[in-house]
Amino acid sequence: MHYPFNLRQEADGSWTVLFPDIPEAATAAEIESDVRFQAASALETAFKRYFQDGRPVPAPSPVQRGQSPIALTPLPAVRIHKHNESLKAKFADRLTPQPS
Repeated sequence: MHYPFNLRQEADGSWTVLFPDIPEAATAAEIESDVRFQAASALETAFKRYFQDGRPVPAPSPVQRGQSPIALTPLPAVRIHKHNESLKAKFADRLTPQPS
């Protein structure tokens, strides 16, 4: 699982990282070599917020021209899958007619 991000260098030389699929994961880095670490950390924090709020985590969109991907390790990918499936099951339970 790979989440694409947009990278922009600011006038002061710092770098801004924006995830189109996970806007809560916006972050910045002072130097370009820290971008991937900061991006991965911001994604992890945003995923925790989705879990805590009981919201589904959006699936990653395909990487477009000019974007870079952050690959998730297997554990976060499994957690996201389980979380989203759990939410689907809860929603399905609400839609199932209850006997009177």
